[in-house]
Amino acid sequence: MEESKTTLTFVDLFSGIGGFHLGIEQAAKDFGLDARCELAVDINEKARKTYTTNFPGTRLLNDVTDDSVKNSIPEDVDIICGGFPCQPFSLAGKKLGIADHRGTLFIHIIDILRRKRPKVVFLENVRNLLKIQNDDGTYAIDTILAALESAGYPVQGTVDGIEWKNYRVYRATDFGLPTHRPRVYFVGFRSDLAQGQRKFQMPEPSSISPATLAKYFRTLSKDWDQKVLRYGWPKRVGATLRVGGVGSGYRQNLTIRDRRNWDSYILYENNEKRRKHHKITVTEAKAMMGFPVDFKFPEQISDPQAMKQLGNSVAVPVIKAVADSIIRTLYGGSDNS
Repeated sequence: MEESKTTLTFVDLFSGIGGFHLGIEQAAKDFGLDARCELAVDINEKARKTYTTNFPGTRLLNDVTDDSVKNSIPEDVDIICGGFPCQPFSLAGKKLGIADHRGTLFIHIIDILRRKRPKVVFLENVRNLLKIQNDDGTYAIDTILAALESAGYPVQGTVDGIEWKNYRVYRATDFGLPTHRPRVYFVGFRSDLAQGQRKFQMPEPSSISPATLAKYFRTLSKDWDQKVLRYGWPKRVGATLRVGGVGSGYRQNLTIRDRRNWDSYILYENNEKRRKHHKITVTEAKAMMGFPVDFKFPEQISDPQAMKQLGNSVAVPVIKAVADSIIRTLYGGSDNS
């Protein structure tokens, strides 16, 4: 590790409530580094309130398309990260891909990379991104990969006849959480850091078998509200948290459910003959997404709003795992985790 390197710097685009911030901060700590978010950007006012509550020292702006915001981003930071809007690619959306106006926000990421030249770009999106076609029949993923390479941040290639690929689908269960939440993660090193491109490897899952809801909540730290440690959680992995609209969940006969996401479960009070419909709480949802016990939602954020914010966020342990690999590649050394 470079002796002079004591602080990892990053810019948090589409920052939401700070899942990337938490994961990168935790990874930096593994390597004995401080982490400093130079700038966070999000268009959603309520999400910004939650972000500011938890990261009060971070400068936070609202429009990634605004030139003044782009100009506020420092040059040559270590990482520019972001979970860019997923609705254009989501199974729950209309799957319009780049044709959706929100899909075009990706263009602004490319513009920022060209202008500011961070060492690494680290992005997240829904798994369905890999399958969506553009209006002209091409695939959104090919458009994205080509744009990143043209900006000088290739995420795949061939060196000496050996192919490398720095994007991968992970489930939150791969890193210990009791929710499926499959997402695709991209890591691109600046083209002059070619050694980093070759050395970097996406992390391998740390969990051999998925944590069921029953196991996860039974073993959760005693620091949490003991009400979330209730018995009766089902012995299955939870689906992706719902981000809004009507409630959904397993019906009483356990055969009909929204297969994409839900916010309710059938709990078993004593045995499988005594079922109780339970809508998960904000505290339980926070734990399921890997947020720390002391993460706070401001008073003006209602529980439905907090649930939506968590549903739109990233799984913190996955971000940490990928960030660990990025830091190890950039600055060497062994982590302490």
